[in-house]
Amino acid sequence: MEILLLKKRSDDSTVETIDVTSTQVTGSGSTQITINPSSALDDSTEFYLIIDATAFDDAAGNSYAGIDNTNSMLSFTSIDNTNPTLSSSVPVDNATGVSAAANITLTFSEAVDVESGNITIKKRVMTVLLRQLMLLKIKLQVQEQIKLRLIPPILLQVQQSIMFSLMLRLLMMLQEILMRVSHRQLL
Repeated sequence: MEILLLKKRSDDSTVETIDVTSTQVTGSGSTQITINPSSALDDSTEFYLIIDATAFDDAAGNSYAGIDNTNSMLSFTSIDNTNPTLSSSVPVDNATGVSAAANITLTFSEAVDVESGNITIKKRVMTVLLRQLMLLKIKLQVQEQIKLRLIPPILLQVQQSIMFSLMLRLLMMLQEILMRVSHRQLL
């Protein structure tokens, strides 16, 4: 049996032994041989091949000399195909009582570099209020067939004074709707 050995450079361990006559080796009769390991290789790892001297012959029966040691020119390093993930954060998700001056620390599953893009920090107060009003709108529509028009949540990054004004307006609208509902019930 003629074999290929796929080895890890760091410890010379054999990752896989492949019989050249198996379906993992294709291209017989051509100038290009493709070797397909049975599983994905480790990310960011250096590998090398050892190839038996009798593994490949030309049409005249002349054998390829093979590669028989770790100092061969046929070594390669696999790329990192795994996206980093967020492992933890400080403060933790949905934390309360966090100091306004606190730093935010993100811990990833692997080392990362700062590249380009933005980190956006948004207030949730308006989003929560709008969600609550949307639920109230649904309840009112079901009970009284009244339609409530809400301002879309595009104002999440507005200054606090404008947000306060907006909340007052929404509460006034809500009060007006509730008064109409009460008035209809009296009739």
